[in-house]
Amino acid sequence: MLGLRVIFKTTLVFCFVLLAFYACKKEVDTVSLPKPFTTYYPLKSGNYYIYACDSVKWNSFKNQFDTFNFEMKETIDSSFIDNANNLAYIILRQTRKNDSFTFTNDRRYYTKKTASRVERIEENIRYVKLRFPLTLNKRWNGNYINNNDSLNLGLYTSIVTSLNQPQTINNLKFDSTTSINLVNYQDFLENKFAYEVYAAGVGLVETLSIDTVFQQFSSGYKNTTGKIMHQRIKSYSVK
Repeated sequence: MLGLRVIFKTTLVFCFVLLAFYACKKEVDTVSLPKPFTTYYPLKSGNYYIYACDSVKWNSFKNQFDTFNFEMKETIDSSFIDNANNLAYIILRQTRKNDSFTFTNDRRYYTKKTASRVERIEENIRYVKLRFPLTLNKRWNGNYINNNDSLNLGLYTSIVTSLNQPQTINNLKFDSTTSINLVNYQDFLENKFAYEVYAAGVGLVETLSIDTVFQQFSSGYKNTTGKIMHQRIKSYSVK
């Protein structure tokens, strides 16, 4: 009888341990883990993104106020090995008035993703778009490998303002997005603000840039010229 009691107690303890193990395993499996930071910028030939773009430009001296609405498509084209021996990709950018028109006006940009950062070359200017690993409030100079901030004033300090957050953009739902402030600067003569939003497994899904110029008059400072560009994802295909 003593042997049976020992076996029974041992079996009972084993069952409790087994149940506890599966309970803990189930709890871990249901936890929403952060997305790997590299998935915020997937690079593969054939990926494409279509953005709805709204642009406003004004010039008070010329009494001009213009608004533009159009669509822009960016396609990850062929890859190549760049001068730093890194894998890089050609980006083809096209625009159209709306979906009743075909995309035209091909322009070429370049991009690459390394273990430490994402670079993008636009109009022969190289920008650091993302700096890995992504952490909340992380900062870097997006222009440190070009001359746009040659005086090192820190005007173009990129800051991670949100990380791994769900967001809906243009009626498209993304379970994990990261927002980057590219510039946030204001003085008496100029106001600059820009941000970008990236979605895990997708890439760039939204950008906003505001650039306004003020001039001094006898009555004070007045906004004279400026432009706003808002770009939101409309559709995409990622392999």
